[in-house]
Amino acid sequence: MSENANSQAAAQPPQTTPQPPAATQRPPLRRRFVVFAVLALMVLGAAGIVFYYVYEGSHFVNTDNARVAANTAQVTPQIPGRILDWSVGVGSVVQAGQIIGRLDTDTVAQSNAVNLNSLSQVAPLTASRALVRAPISGRIIQSNALVGQLVSAGQSLAVVADTSSAYISANVKETQIGRVKLGQRVTVRLDASGRSFQGRVQEIGQATASTFSILPNSNADTGNFTKVVQVVPVKIYPVEKPPVELLPGMSASVKITLGDPPLNPIAVKTVKADERPLSLSLSLVGTLTAGSTLNIIPQLSGTATYVGADVGQAVKKGQVLLRLDDSTLRTQLEQAQAALLQAQNTVRQSKANLDLAASTLDRIRALYQVGGASRQDLNNAQTQFTNAQVAYQTASTAALQAAQSQVQNLQLQLAKTVITSPVDGTLASRSVNVGEVVAPGQSVMSIVDAGPLKLMATLPGSETDLIKVGQAVRVSADALPGESFEGKISAVGPASIATGQFFPLEVRVFDPQGRLRVGMIATGTLQVQYRPVVPVVPLSAIAQIGNQNYVYRVVEGKAVRTPVQLGLSGKDASGTPYQVITGGLELGTPVIVSPVGALWDGATVSEGS
Repeated sequence: MSENANSQAAAQPPQTTPQPPAATQRPPLRRRFVVFAVLALMVLGAAGIVFYYVYEGSHFVNTDNARVAANTAQVTPQIPGRILDWSVGVGSVVQAGQIIGRLDTDTVAQSNAVNLNSLSQVAPLTASRALVRAPISGRIIQSNALVGQLVSAGQSLAVVADTSSAYISANVKETQIGRVKLGQRVTVRLDASGRSFQGRVQEIGQATASTFSILPNSNADTGNFTKVVQVVPVKIYPVEKPPVELLPGMSASVKITLGDPPLNPIAVKTVKADERPLSLSLSLVGTLTAGSTLNIIPQLSGTATYVGADVGQAVKKGQVLLRLDDSTLRTQLEQAQAALLQAQNTVRQSKANLDLAASTLDRIRALYQVGGASRQDLNNAQTQFTNAQVAYQTASTAALQAAQSQVQNLQLQLAKTVITSPVDGTLASRSVNVGEVVAPGQSVMSIVDAGPLKLMATLPGSETDLIKVGQAVRVSADALPGESFEGKISAVGPASIATGQFFPLEVRVFDPQGRLRVGMIATGTLQVQYRPVVPVVPLSAIAQIGNQNYVYRVVEGKAVRTPVQLGLSGKDASGTPYQVITGGLELGTPVIVSPVGALWDGATVSEGS
């Protein structure tokens, strides 16, 4: 019994104390605190993010659809030709009016001269317009020109960007543009450097960017319009010096601070636009030419056996420049001289026969009169005399003169095989070498007269009233840096040539040392006095926004941006630079001269002294 009881007891499982469900267990206090802290941080983070975006959206407009832009100008030739010289490349810094290339336009000048019947009229204009100049000051950002390339008038050879007028062109969504105002502060960050600078909104576009796209809107005519948020261009100009040079095309991000621009008045200085005399420095750019240029043109064809001068070498009047092979002519001359000698012998023999026939006739006539000769003898003597007379006349006229003419003609031809210089001067060009065959009527050399050189240039019609014949000009040549030469205006064309815009001008240059050469590019500078009858303002008053020039007027305490057209610029008696205003501003109107860069259209200003 006891054994069975023990075995039953062992077979029964041990008794365990029942545990409460896990869901009813309370976590430790620390775990609950961590959970609550994490949840709180998540809520605060989400709230912070929401607050940030709400704050940013209500106080700023951000866009990374922005880039650096600048005023650019195409470099184009005024006439067709072949590029002889090109002195700039991408990155080169140029000044307005600087010569950066030169074209070979001889063919153009000659073809135009055929139409105008005057090469002397066309040459100055063509020579000046053959020089390719930079239209504005700035940096070359694109160059397509190659030396030797044939180009047409108006073809783009390069692009110049005025980096001093660089600004930020930002595209703002149309849903945000209503909150953007002129004068608002902008933080600009350049992708290239990662550095930022401050700017100001100066212009808001009046149309979306897609309006000016070269690709038409695909929804325009289908009837299935898909709404797309458009962007409006905004121009932002720096109010401080950027940390790096702004190069057109650089990517940027902008952050426009919304709200009204600062209302605190900006203290400004104004002056009245008035008339005042100015001293102007005019620049005449052209090429140097000789007083006269003579072409050396052979009258015979032949092979050159001697060339007596090289290009640039001084030559004297009568100096042998070219000899042609004369062996054939000399052989022909020897033959002609032999024929002449034979003709002369024939004449002498005919004269002797004539003299004999004459004496015989006299003798027979005397005998006939005394009955010593018959009538037949007299007739025979008369016939012999007549025949001898005819033979002599034939020999002394036709044959002899023909032989003499042949000799003289060959002597002249032989003389033409030796070509000499007609004047003292310098050999400007040469297109023949020893052993080459020359053709008659084609120029093989050209000689420039040793007299004073002339600077042939053109002048815009707006400046012709400022100069006069006899006015002093200081001339410098690109090939002789640091040197200058005296000159005087010797002629001003009475009418513009071909274009109706430029007038030919001639400056006689004095070069006693002979340093200058024909064909050199030269610049003439002259000082003139000018008293315009239109408004003149200090140069500091001019503000350039995009491609337009402005001045700021003060109207009821606000700066009003006014577009103007510019004329010539110069300096007054104190040396202060001034700008002539040809349109957009009346005499006596006060304009702001400082601080123009801190202003915008509608800025609140206060006038100081």
